[in-house]
Amino acid sequence: MSGRDLAKAIGRGETYVRDRINDDKEWALGDIERMCKLWHITPGQLIDCNSVPSVPDEEDLDAIAAREQEKLEQTRRFLREGYGIAANTDEHKYEHEDDQTA
Repeated sequence: MSGRDLAKAIGRGETYVRDRINDDKEWALGDIERMCKLWHITPGQLIDCNSVPSVPDEEDLDAIAAREQEKLEQTRRFLREGYGIAANTDEHKYEHEDDQTA
């Protein structure tokens, strides 16, 4: 991942990221948190260079793939049925409209 890609991913400028990669300035805790989420690691794993991130086993990967496939199929069903957003399928979406108090 390039510095430019990292900057874009964490919502910072290229110069900001370059200064921190070159150890000219310190990272903000929020930036570290965003990088960890981006790379699916803990802050401890980011700091400990001897730590290896865990990788889901085959069973977990199959479960993740099945969930993602179901989301894809549901989205396709919604599109075929003409739904623009999922809220259109909520049968209770207008239930409390008449109950509003001022």
